[in-house]
Amino acid sequence: MKNLSKELILETAAQLVQEKKKINLSLSEVGETLGVSHAALYKYFPNKKALWSELSLRWLNQQLTELFPFRPKSEQSVKEIAHDWLWLLASKKYAASKADPQMFALYTTYVGGDVQLYQEHSYALGESFMAATGKDEDFTEGILLAFMYFSAPAYAQRWDERFQEEFEMVWRVVERSFEG
Repeated sequence: MKNLSKELILETAAQLVQEKKKINLSLSEVGETLGVSHAALYKYFPNKKALWSELSLRWLNQQLTELFPFRPKSEQSVKEIAHDWLWLLASKKYAASKADPQMFALYTTYVGGDVQLYQEHSYALGESFMAATGKDEDFTEGILLAFMYFSAPAYAQRWDERFQEEFEMVWRVVERSFEG
């Protein structure tokens, strides 16, 4: 057995999700894979929810690294920056839901289903959007709400081959708010 650490526990938990293709794994299963009792995991995580929540956030942040910070192309207008930022968010979540359904389900359960964690995630997104566009908090909150369908995990089961077409349809409605 390797030296037990938070990182090793998270890596092992992620591997188990992939191998078993399910998200309702117990701490006992994680501990058994690591060669320790589930009680040993409590030194690093106070409960099962804490482990899966941290793993979900870690995975999500890996999917969205290009947003933190977002680097617009030179000479882009605020409208173009906003479109590219929003599309990057939407397309990364869409791609993640298709490429890694188990981890997306974990994210949906442990971040999407937890008001505080989801608010923290939304706040970080808002900060990134404001930094990229220079827009204020109220404007940013409104835009993120307008595009929630394309990023909130609760809507993922509705995402289909029209995803980008629908995104652009909503964008055409709000793009005027970036003019002037």
